[in-house]
Amino acid sequence: MHAGQDPGPPQPFMHPGFHLGSGDEVRTVLDRVRADGVKIIEHDDDADGVSFKCVDPDGHRSEVYWEA
Repeated sequence: MHAGQDPGPPQPFMHPGFHLGSGDEVRTVLDRVRADGVKIIEHDDDADGVSFKCVDPDGHRSEVYWEA
């Protein structure tokens, strides 16, 4: 892509991610965003990691995660 070109809509797999220090921190944030009515589109919670993806009101995806 060259400067000035429209990149088009973002691809579904491209999103900002926020790495937290523990699974409990991710669960705390997840509880908060759920309480605020944020749409959760994916959630994983196992021994290898805890993560969730959500969508903001404009349709942008974000991920919050922790990996063992």
